[in-house]
Amino acid sequence: MAINQDRLMTKGEIAEHLGVSTDDIQWWAQRFAHWLSICARWKDRTHDKHDFQIFTFISEIDRQLGDNVRVEQRMSCIERELKSSPMARDIKRKRAKEKDSRQVKRWQVVSRTMGACLKYEYEWLKPLRPYVDSIVVFGCSATECETCAEPYALLWTLKATRIVVIDKNPEYILNAQRWRERHPDFKDYPLEFVVGDMTDEIDALDESTFDLSYCKDVLYSMYSSPQELQESINTMARVVKPGGWVIAREPVDIRHVFEAAGLARVCLDNAPDWSYCYKKPSG
Repeated sequence: MAINQDRLMTKGEIAEHLGVSTDDIQWWAQRFAHWLSICARWKDRTHDKHDFQIFTFISEIDRQLGDNVRVEQRMSCIERELKSSPMARDIKRKRAKEKDSRQVKRWQVVSRTMGACLKYEYEWLKPLRPYVDSIVVFGCSATECETCAEPYALLWTLKATRIVVIDKNPEYILNAQRWRERHPDFKDYPLEFVVGDMTDEIDALDESTFDLSYCKDVLYSMYSSPQELQESINTMARVVKPGGWVIAREPVDIRHVFEAAGLARVCLDNAPDWSYCYKKPSG
């Protein structure tokens, strides 16, 4: 199996390329996580080319050791070889430098509960970068202590220049605004916070304005009210430009509602479970 190292790779793809099981890759990710990228030990995390090089190195050493070496001895040997490898040490230095970067610290500030792990929750959206500059996010569950992390994650992942955050709860919007005011590094970020109900007309949102309309864990609460659910999807579709994207992550089957809004389904690689990815027809 040929593998493109310029894109993010799943554990299954790496396992198939190396001729080992996905369980082997998962075990190595857990045991040697300190040599890999942040969150590498989780099953559903993808890996970059540096992780691929580390896994390849581990696989080669593991094969050389044969079948008669006990597990703990095997792990110790692999760890020793990693420490003596210029390639592995160089990658580890790059990881350390990356962790100290200002951007990573911002990821950690924005989401105290998830920390830098948040960075990897949205990497599946990176292919949209050339097409997305403006975003509207529906839903903002900001508390008095923590902000809504999603808009910042989308902003950084997609390199957008404008995001409008909508929520019908004025308290959540006020909390998000106050959080940004308390953190000087975020004051200049191009975020707008608006109180509005996506089941109704929102004066602040003009038709065909945004490149991406996004929500997560918002629509499922309307599942028992088909009319509200359809009105919400219609709003998401109305505010994006022709050819724009409408994406939701909801733990319920709502495909028919997007189709009823006249949207066309699109498949994105590595999209998480319960992701709904659609485009507004250009014509």
